[in-house]
Amino acid sequence: MNKIKGIVDPVSLCLIIACLGAGVWFMFGTNTIDSPLEELAEDILESKGIDIDFSASKKLYDKD
Repeated sequence: MNKIKGIVDPVSLCLIIACLGAGVWFMFGTNTIDSPLEELAEDILESKGIDIDFSASKKLYDKD
């Protein structure tokens, strides 16, 4: 079967949505910075071409 360039397969799409959901939960739902699960979600998204740091805003305010 030939893959069409530019089309994302359903498994990758579900993985991206799950990682984004987990990252948003770590962004707004917890006070932790760079937890292992958050880092895992960021690494998976980075492998898919999405570069994001979910705790970047927390790092700005944590510089005491």
